[in-house]
Amino acid sequence: CIHRGAKPLVGYEKILSMWSNMFQAKDKVFRSTEIKPDGIKVHVRGTSAYVMCSEHVSAPGASRKMLATNIFRKYAGRWYMVHHHASQAAARASGGIEELLQGTSGGQVIRIDGNLGDDS
Repeated sequence: CIHRGAKPLVGYEKILSMWSNMFQAKDKVFRSTEIKPDGIKVHVRGTSAYVMCSEHVSAPGASRKMLATNIFRKYAGRWYMVHHHASQAAARASGGIEELLQGTSGGQVIRIDGNLGDDS
């Protein structure tokens, strides 16, 4: 499970504990946070599925748009979330992967081999 600004959590007990703590939080700002999904896309294939969406997150004095992916696995007739990832959406529109590959996006690209895209 990966949340913005936090280290990835691995293992059932750690993830269950994190979600439990989040839903039982006593912080007033955190408790008043609203998350509204938008543009939900569901893809199912056999016993696997993934859901992608935008999340409009608002709390007193702050708001942001997140992009989320949730992966599910069907086991014994029930769907279980096996992975969650959320990242802050880009502040500007992007020309897509073509811009990144051509080097015209203005952003930094890290190549598959781990090197920076500027031949360094």
